[in-house]
Amino acid sequence: MENIYRLLRPEVNKNRRLVSAEIERLALSEDRVARYEPDLRKVIETLVDCEGWTSVSKVGDNLLGARKFGCTMSFEPGGQWEVSAPPTSTVSQWRKGQEKLDTELMALDAVKDLHTMHIGLNPWEAVDDIPLLPSPRYDLMDAHFKKVGGRGREMMRLTVGLQVNLDYNTEKHAMQLLRAGFFLAPPLSALFSNSPFARGKSTGNLSERHFIWTKTDPDRSGFIEEALRENFTLREYAAHIASVPLMYAFDEAGDVYGPQGHPWKNLDSSDQERNALGPSSRCSLRPGSNRVPWRSAFLIRFRRRCLAAQQP
Repeated sequence: MENIYRLLRPEVNKNRRLVSAEIERLALSEDRVARYEPDLRKVIETLVDCEGWTSVSKVGDNLLGARKFGCTMSFEPGGQWEVSAPPTSTVSQWRKGQEKLDTELMALDAVKDLHTMHIGLNPWEAVDDIPLLPSPRYDLMDAHFKKVGGRGREMMRLTVGLQVNLDYNTEKHAMQLLRAGFFLAPPLSALFSNSPFARGKSTGNLSERHFIWTKTDPDRSGFIEEALRENFTLREYAAHIASVPLMYAFDEAGDVYGPQGHPWKNLDSSDQERNALGPSSRCSLRPGSNRVPWRSAFLIRFRRRCLAAQQP
């Protein structure tokens, strides 16, 4: 647990208070939803080969993530397209950077036949219509969600979202942000509901995505009740993370493997340190889709247990 606490412990810098967001989109190619192959792969390859971007995630010959000057581009398991500008001091500064980045990307020849939708759920396709990206991590996640039941496989392939990243500079501040996220996310989810369709038909819900996420995984969906206490500490949060069954972990060679449902605290000591403090720790330690701070920033996804947002 101590290694996880060290991972989450803030780097005290009172002058550093940055904000950013990660925006996922559904990409369309002519009259169909775009796929990594053949549509989106050529976009990221163009960035790396011709536009000065650096590959930061690659499986075999498949580029899955790239970065340039703090801007990032990556793909979710079902090929959802994520593009993010670097963190800034204010929301307005970040928005300007994001708009500039979007304009530059959409001007590329590789993108000329693509269109994007800001929508919470793929409204046309079913889970089995969508191939996963070529990644062992996603294969292990898929197997995990099959085992636990629920709607995790739909989450991976069909949902699209916005994630907000907020700096914290003290442990108390971190827990205040965590509680604020718990209280604010449900009404914000309801307020910005925009996924009433699934598999080409109306679902009767204003946000079908919300219902998918509440049934993704009992260990990864819903509130952490203890965290609503005002005296809940970062160490307690680290202990909670250490107890959640891992979907995957990394071995000494850096290869991903299935930990057979064991939590981080049950790994060998060498695996604990590697998966808490190593370069792959952000991925292997994600216990929940909505509740993991990374270093001195909280990632808050507006997909938590939500207010019922149903059509009358």
